[in-house]
Formats: sequence, C-alpha cells, structure tokens
Amino acid sequence: AYEAGCRRFVATVGGYGTNPYVQDVMVGNLATETLLTTLREMEAELPEMEPLDHLVALSAEMEKRFGVAMQ
Repeated sequence: AYEAGCRRFVATVGGYGTNPYVQDVMVGNLATETLLTTLREMEAELPEMEPLDHLVALSAEMEKRFGVAMQ
C-alpha cells in the first residue's frame, strides 16, 4: 500500500482490537510495531521516534494479562 501511495494506516499495539469500519471478521489489525518496522525497512520518511522496545514489551504484557495472542 505504501508503494502505491498510501500514507495513512491504522494499527494497534500487538495488532489487538477491532476496526469498526471493517465488516469482515477475517480482517485483523496491523500491529504498530510491525508497521513501523516495515516502513523503516522500506526507507519510508518517518518522524523521529523512540525505539520500539516499549511497544514490544507492552504487547508481551498484554498477551500475558489478557491471554490473547498478539502479532
């Protein structure tokens, strides 16, 4: 999508949650940490950000606390 010109994405920590605009139950959320890592690998222009370590740790904590598999 980025290569096709899309510059707005919806993502959630660990990919957990739902998108109220999607009616198909087979469609899940994209993990924020996956999106940012992929965009960096594509050398996309991104604002200065802190390392993703805290997002990865939060995702792992949510997985433990709520018993759901995160991306």
